[in-house]
Amino acid sequence: MLTLDTTLSAFEGNYPSACVSPAAAAEIRRISAHFPAALASIYVLENRLQADAEQVDFSLCVNHGTDGAKIMGSGIPSHYLDQPAWAGVSAFCQCWITSGSTLDKQVGHIWLEFDAAGEGIPPPAIYLGPKFDGDKLRVWGGDLAWLLDEALTLLNGAPVNPTILDQVRRCLVVLGEYPEAQIFEVGLMLSRPPVDFVRLCLRGIPKMRLLEYLGRIGWKGEQAAVQEAINLLDSAEGIELYVDVGMEILPRVGLECRLDPPHNSDQSYLRWEGLLNTLVEKSLCTAPKRDGLLAWSGMNRGRLPGEEQVRMLWRLLSHIKLVCAPGRPIEAKGYMTLLHQPPPPTKPKALRIGADHPLIKRLQDGVRGEVLPPGEKYARDFSRMFKKPLFVTVMAQDEGDISHTLKVNQSANLPLMIRGAGYSSGAHLLPDHAVAVIMSRPREPQITFNQDHSVVVGAGTRWFDLEQTLHIQGRTIGPLMASLASSVGGTLAAGSGFGFRSIRYGGVLDQVRRLRLIRLTGEAVWCGPEDQPDLFRESLGGFGKTGVISAAELNTIPYQPFTAMHFYEHPSPEALAKSLAELASDLDRTPDLLRGWIRPDGVFGSAFGLEQSDPEQPVDPALRLGQVPAGGRVEVFPDYHTFVHQAVHDHLREGVDQVRLWADHMVEYEGLRRLCLQIESLRSRIAPFLYMARMLAIRRPAGGLDLPYAPHHWGTEPVKYLVGVYCDVPSVDTAAINLVRECLAELQTITLQSGGRVCPWGWREG
Repeated sequence: MLTLDTTLSAFEGNYPSACVSPAAAAEIRRISAHFPAALASIYVLENRLQADAEQVDFSLCVNHGTDGAKIMGSGIPSHYLDQPAWAGVSAFCQCWITSGSTLDKQVGHIWLEFDAAGEGIPPPAIYLGPKFDGDKLRVWGGDLAWLLDEALTLLNGAPVNPTILDQVRRCLVVLGEYPEAQIFEVGLMLSRPPVDFVRLCLRGIPKMRLLEYLGRIGWKGEQAAVQEAINLLDSAEGIELYVDVGMEILPRVGLECRLDPPHNSDQSYLRWEGLLNTLVEKSLCTAPKRDGLLAWSGMNRGRLPGEEQVRMLWRLLSHIKLVCAPGRPIEAKGYMTLLHQPPPPTKPKALRIGADHPLIKRLQDGVRGEVLPPGEKYARDFSRMFKKPLFVTVMAQDEGDISHTLKVNQSANLPLMIRGAGYSSGAHLLPDHAVAVIMSRPREPQITFNQDHSVVVGAGTRWFDLEQTLHIQGRTIGPLMASLASSVGGTLAAGSGFGFRSIRYGGVLDQVRRLRLIRLTGEAVWCGPEDQPDLFRESLGGFGKTGVISAAELNTIPYQPFTAMHFYEHPSPEALAKSLAELASDLDRTPDLLRGWIRPDGVFGSAFGLEQSDPEQPVDPALRLGQVPAGGRVEVFPDYHTFVHQAVHDHLREGVDQVRLWADHMVEYEGLRRLCLQIESLRSRIAPFLYMARMLAIRRPAGGLDLPYAPHHWGTEPVKYLVGVYCDVPSVDTAAINLVRECLAELQTITLQSGGRVCPWGWREG
């Protein structure tokens, strides 16, 4: 029988000498020689990074449903069972491989960890992890009786001390109050009897709240050391917390970090290098061990002893752990993963596009606009965070260009990306290797006026061009966005379009009478509330799922060129939210604009606007609205929405080296109140990057179809609030990007907890 030491021999030539000495390599061979090669294909070497620390511990992962799990359940040699640790592991695994058992349903993997010190058969520590539901780790919830009473009893050979289990339950109750937090592993140190604590491995607690969590569960360790460790790991997306729960919460804790970019990428190397350099500067890691870890990652192909098939032999830098223990300096550990797997099935050669490619020729034969081979111009979204390769880009000039492109693409069977002015964020909007249809801005606005003052507008027309044309006719669109640079079709497809007058007229989607849609087959149809209503409903806010919007018929209203803006400041975020709600409460007496903001310097402001035709004869707000807030200041603006558009447009032209993390949330009043409070609590952290935090009151007009993708067509309250938090972060500042993303994730959680919606056109996590 081949043993694991023969498998690991395929990796030994790559061991960094500074991290794995000859003596440590020999100890790894000694431990692994006790186990069959078929037991596992994933292994980890744990390195202590300080000087004069040569010990390297060894771990292996056994996944559910594998040959390794069967070996653990029925093939552990009898003489191993003389050790209580192995007897417990055997009892657990027998139940784990029993089909239909609770452990079979819940546990996705186990890690066996071996200390590299000792002789004979090595006793393991064991960690249990959840299964995956799709691509997400399952959340272990409820009272977890199966885990605490069944699994731990089997492993321990006897029930774990009830006081310890009560402490564990208390930790889990507190953990449940952190929305994104979860257990990702639970460990028992069977290798260090007697078992007097349970190790909880937790992720998803925000970094700035780790000490808060520890305090709430009764931990009494050294806060300064843990805070220092958190600061050292600040460049990580998140920090995983290891807590040892005994008769009380033990003072020793571990903090682990993993870095997001793909292994072996330049970005991954630079981020690891930055973190390890910091540890070297703090004397937590030697320079040779840093260099060894940085050189570790890679992949080569080879044959394992006794096998004919070539396998992929991966070496990955998995994570860094900082251990904080009373009376001792912080200890740093680095974890080197080794794994082998068969190569993926051979794929057909990727489609390569050049100017003479047949796909280019077929598209050029039927379109008036340009057909471009792959390039960088349209490969990014509004956030600038993502870039996806495009196969071909069609600069569509008219409906015929769109129809021909869709027909050709059906036979090519490639992903399709529809793009207007490009004002939406999120990798979900950028499929890999897509045919991109760019709705070109027409040289002249494509606008036809109807006798009832509605207009038919080409999808590529920008809102700014539409408004300038409408003003000449004394008309305007009811709700208008702060930025008018987006295209009509793009706004309708994304479901966005809120701003000026949304407190009276809702969103742009509420102004659509009919749509001209190019189906994915290339067929052009009109649809509306009475003609193909289902297609109409699914197309508004559907991000092109049903086809490409080529034109829309929209309502207009009379245009008044002046707006009296009434500005106020408030003592607190709650007072701001309350003021907005009070002005929005009388549905028969609403202003034309109602918005609020929290500035980076901590000013809480709001404003309402009243439109008027004559700047010298302002509308009396008391007559229009009834009771209004006292104080404040009034300023009359000509063409106010164009003034706001220009300010936003000027800002967007700046910061070419920044990523835009702009998130929008649609909530009712309680969500507004909670978001305002949370924005203020996060403000000091994101202030250097905060362009704007704004609140906008929105009321859906009476009547009309329910639109499934309209972000304000839900709930019981007549008024919704769009809360936008817009941050611009230097693209090279990874730590700042991670900080802002973490803060936006907290706001997203509050939105979802309050029953609100995270708007799909903006930044969102997950």
